[in-house]
Amino acid sequence: MGSALAQPAAGTVDPDADLKAQKPPHEQQLDQIERERKAFSRELAKREEECLKRFFSARCMETIRTDHLREMRSFDLRREAELQALRTIDAEIRHRARKRRERS
Repeated sequence: MGSALAQPAAGTVDPDADLKAQKPPHEQQLDQIERERKAFSRELAKREEECLKRFFSARCMETIRTDHLREMRSFDLRREAELQALRTIDAEIRHRARKRRERS
């Protein structure tokens, strides 16, 4: 008798499965962005080492600083877009749950 309560009835489907299925690609994209950010940081560190070996390194370092700011902004914007997509999905799941509770 207890096992019948623990398991959903046959044919019962998660009403939010369609929305939950949309989340993994966004989560994977967040992971990808973080990997790209780390790889870019490693590349910049190497470029910085090369710049510092030069006698006149100011222009080279300025280029690196500019590249860093531009790319970090790009990573942040991409990350925010993915986080916003996840928040939108979560909000829709909560909205559907409220509607189901109202009907009950």
